[in-house]
Amino acid sequence: MKFNFRKIASAMASTVMVGSTVALAAAASYPAPFVDGGAADVAVVYGSSLDMAAVTDVTASLSSAFAAQGSTGVPTGGDFVKLDKSSNKLNLGNTLSGPFGTTVNEEDLENLLADGVYTADDSDTFDYEQKILLGTPTLTHFRDSDFEDLMGYDERTPSVGFKISSGTFVMNYTLDFLDNVLSDIDGGDLDDIEGSDMPLFGSNYYVSDAKNGTAVVGNIGKMTLLDSASTHMIDEGESVNVVVDGNTYEISATIYSATEVVFDINGESTNTLNEGETFKVNGDYLGVRDILYVSKDTGTSSVDFSMGSGKIELEHKSDVKLNDDTISGLKAYLYAGSSSGTSTVIDKIAFEWKVDDEEFLAPGAELVMPGFETVKLSMNDFVRPEEEVITFENDGDTSMELSMPIKDGTASLNLVYANTTTGLIQGLGKASDDRLATSHNGTLWFFEKRAGSEFHTRFVASYNSSTEGESYVLDMNVQEDTGDNRNETTIKNVITGEEWTERVTGDVFDIGDVSFTINTLEANSTDQWAVITGGSGVTFNTVYTPGGLRVYLPFEVGRNATYGELGYDGDGYLPGTSDTADVNMPGALNLTAISEDSSTGHNADSWYLFLDGEDKDDTLAGGVEFNMTVDATSTGELQVNNVNNGGSGGPTGLEVGDSSNAYEAYIVDDVAPRTMHYTDPDQDRATAFYPSGDSESYAEVFLSDMSASAAAELGDISVLDTELAASGMSGSNLVVVGGSCVNSVASNLLGGAGCGDSWTAATGAGEGQSVVETFSQTNGKVATMVAGWAQEDTAAAATFLTTQADVSTDAGSKYIDGALVA
Repeated sequence: MKFNFRKIASAMASTVMVGSTVALAAAASYPAPFVDGGAADVAVVYGSSLDMAAVTDVTASLSSAFAAQGSTGVPTGGDFVKLDKSSNKLNLGNTLSGPFGTTVNEEDLENLLADGVYTADDSDTFDYEQKILLGTPTLTHFRDSDFEDLMGYDERTPSVGFKISSGTFVMNYTLDFLDNVLSDIDGGDLDDIEGSDMPLFGSNYYVSDAKNGTAVVGNIGKMTLLDSASTHMIDEGESVNVVVDGNTYEISATIYSATEVVFDINGESTNTLNEGETFKVNGDYLGVRDILYVSKDTGTSSVDFSMGSGKIELEHKSDVKLNDDTISGLKAYLYAGSSSGTSTVIDKIAFEWKVDDEEFLAPGAELVMPGFETVKLSMNDFVRPEEEVITFENDGDTSMELSMPIKDGTASLNLVYANTTTGLIQGLGKASDDRLATSHNGTLWFFEKRAGSEFHTRFVASYNSSTEGESYVLDMNVQEDTGDNRNETTIKNVITGEEWTERVTGDVFDIGDVSFTINTLEANSTDQWAVITGGSGVTFNTVYTPGGLRVYLPFEVGRNATYGELGYDGDGYLPGTSDTADVNMPGALNLTAISEDSSTGHNADSWYLFLDGEDKDDTLAGGVEFNMTVDATSTGELQVNNVNNGGSGGPTGLEVGDSSNAYEAYIVDDVAPRTMHYTDPDQDRATAFYPSGDSESYAEVFLSDMSASAAAELGDISVLDTELAASGMSGSNLVVVGGSCVNSVASNLLGGAGCGDSWTAATGAGEGQSVVETFSQTNGKVATMVAGWAQEDTAAAATFLTTQADVSTDAGSKYIDGALVA
């Protein structure tokens, strides 16, 4: 079994050897040494399809690093144009012609679509232009079994590319004569066209026959072309060797008159042929271009002929025929100008390409115009900056935890918790004595203790402008200072542990760009609480990743007495809010009932976690908003039961792997956040992958001639452990996904360890823990094991490796649950 990302271009064929004490020459951190300086030397080895989500994360991360280091590039060795603009990339949901525009001409493909001069058989010349008009296939996220078979995938593999339905218009090609071509008509034949070389797609095709056809307004009749890649002039009695697509022909000719010739091809005679006629041999075609007859008593006759692999027949508004077979989906148009009874005019020749069957344009799958096979479309890997990882999953049965990067590190925030009996959402935070304080109106009430009980344990303060956002997770400890006869508070950064003491009423507190004023501090034997007001741009109900993703925290706007909590005023709203609070704002949680209007989704039975990405110009919340829904299982446990209002994986969720419990989706905008929805047997969870830095994600699609070679790509780097030795990839640096219980390579790395206690003894990691450990190989390369006790622990190890900065991949380095231990 193999999970393909396309085979890596070069790998040494040797058997993996572990346990050596050979040291690397220089320190490395991920993605080095696997991807370093635009070069790749890596195989991702897995032992179980259950770990496919981790494999996908690692391979996608390495592919992104490969692209980011300048390895995506452009095709080489031919004529090509990238179908976008520097200021307008081809994003998810765009059409093929959207960013670039509809028309491709000589300025874009200077050889393939060069302007030129056509010379008719009577030596008259006519200027022409060439152009291509692009269609509107759409860049999408898709999953298709036919595409998986085409690529050799053995499991469900969603992809980003163009899934093009049968009958979809791809492009038009037009040869437009600026000076209309005039030809005499002789016996129904276009006398001045026959015998000429017709320029199409940057190549010449010999016109062996051209008919005027019936008197149909606006078009000429029929034209037969021969591939003119090989043309020859031989005298009678001479012979020539001609090679066509690997076939070798020895050809001589006997010329009987100005209109008749017989060829000898490899010892076999043809029929008697006239000028313009063809003869088929082994699937190739010989065409008579011109007979130069001289009477035998005065000199030697000659014949001009072409030999090629194709005969192309064109008839107005009909499918092109290649070697007598109809090319469905490629239609010819032969436009005529005004003509008289003895002459006609050719205005232009055009071809319309509509795919005849479902086709794909994706990394590793080119789309070639049928028949002529002179122009193609190709696509690099989907260009995507390094992704931030945001997880939303249960923390125990009755609490949902958000984990995401913020300025100071990784924030872990329990957002809502449920009643242990009913499963209905009870409040904000993890439990009644471990609550999250939030507010949507700029004033935050923080109750450290209420009626003698612990209450709030943290809050989030965020600052944002139109393009920048930063967040901090803070706590307050309010105390009475009897010596100074005042109340004061200590403010703590929960992530870093830094503290600021002796802050009093009226103080302005600053951290980074966040600023808030302490309005009230109260402390007595039963209650300790504070009221703060945010400064300009400061909010208490949003949190931002460094990459610019905005996440909306829950805030209460109503509460049923049955589930009432201390610390709120009698009208059912938070202190400081009004009865007109907007229950439809992102994050609003209305606990007055469990039957709120389903359009809000904010009630005791379910709650939406809303997320807003940037646009391509890094404007905060400029992208398409999406959400994850918290709901209770049939046993009353909280889970993420759908993404973006659409069940498993959302409305566009696509299955990954064969386990049917992981669904991938993209948000269709210029940044294209990616989501994974894991529908596990117990409590479903979800992960968002957000492109950071210059967040825009886009495709690099090229229109080119057939000689252009595809740009460099990372290729297929994943392989099953049992197939490693035979794959030719075993001599590479290795990322080994999955522990010794499921992956034989991991077992070798750990000296033959197996499952359970054996795994713990070898790694020092127990149940629920993840390990990232790097070993040296005797070939001087490394093997980094990414594994855990269970499937979700291996996934966590992959997330740590691919999202945290400066993870050491030196031999001997080891992390347990993200903490460096060696």
